[in-house]
Amino acid sequence: MVFGFFGKSNVADMIITNGHIYTQDQEMPWAEAVACKDGKVLAIGGTEEISAMQGKATEVLDLQGHYMTPGFIEAAGTPVLDVFRRCCHFLDETMTIEEVLDFVSKKLVEEAKDKDEDTFFAYGYASTLLKDLAPAQATAMLDRLGATRPILLLSKDGFGAWMNTIGLDMANEAAEEEGMEILSLPFTISVLNPFSYEDIQTGVIDQAFEYASKGYTAVFNSGSPDVFDNIYQNVLVAMDQEGLLPQRHYGSLSILTAVNPDFVGHKLLQNRTKCVELDELINYNTLKLYLDESNQAMFSEEYLKAVCASAMERGFDVEIQVVGKEVLL
Repeated sequence: MVFGFFGKSNVADMIITNGHIYTQDQEMPWAEAVACKDGKVLAIGGTEEISAMQGKATEVLDLQGHYMTPGFIEAAGTPVLDVFRRCCHFLDETMTIEEVLDFVSKKLVEEAKDKDEDTFFAYGYASTLLKDLAPAQATAMLDRLGATRPILLLSKDGFGAWMNTIGLDMANEAAEEEGMEILSLPFTISVLNPFSYEDIQTGVIDQAFEYASKGYTAVFNSGSPDVFDNIYQNVLVAMDQEGLLPQRHYGSLSILTAVNPDFVGHKLLQNRTKCVELDELINYNTLKLYLDESNQAMFSEEYLKAVCASAMERGFDVEIQVVGKEVLL
């Protein structure tokens, strides 16, 4: 019996036959042949049955009794962050304010010849780094670096931004022109334009085909800022439209601070809605919580229950990554 056979009108692009094919389907764990069309499996079953889906242009691959298994799934990768490492600076979350300023100052000097008017962007300072500073104080610290270009630093949780006056003025002027009352982070990034989108697109394509060359058919992004995710996903959508997407992608919303559970639920639904019409090739189905000594105090038992319930009630999976035995206990 052919599993998934919907009629002989379905002519396959490729038929793989005469093999030991492991399906991972409990109803039919092994098959002799598989029919594929447009990069997807149409049917699996016996060689004779699957041959009925062969047309004049069908490519036939004879395994000659060899084994075939599904591709690998990269279950804990950071593909989004890996791509953005190519086009922006990464900070260490253990850096003090002075160390961050020193890092930025040195990089500004190094880049002065080539990028004098571009936005300087770096990611990854600790979410609590500026908690004891007023916004004006933090801005003044960056201003004292003497930069003639906008500076935009993004916190590791993706919700905090640290900018100099030049960057703030540019974002505020654009917001006034657009009639925006609240200056959002995505809008600020769109105005300051700190990334080379060409580099990002090239990076995503190179990465996807590198995964494909190693046999990965699905990739899970385990944690990255929402602003990075949106840009990365837009590139994936463009690749899908051009038929260049070689594996499924599963995104997640990464939470490092105690964000309002209702906001978390809303954000998860918002990001999943973007994927509804993408035929499950691009998905957004997981809440990722990251706990270590630096943020442990924020995640009370009551909060963890509330934020997990907010996600699961909406049909999302939850991944909790814990660093350190004491934090785990």
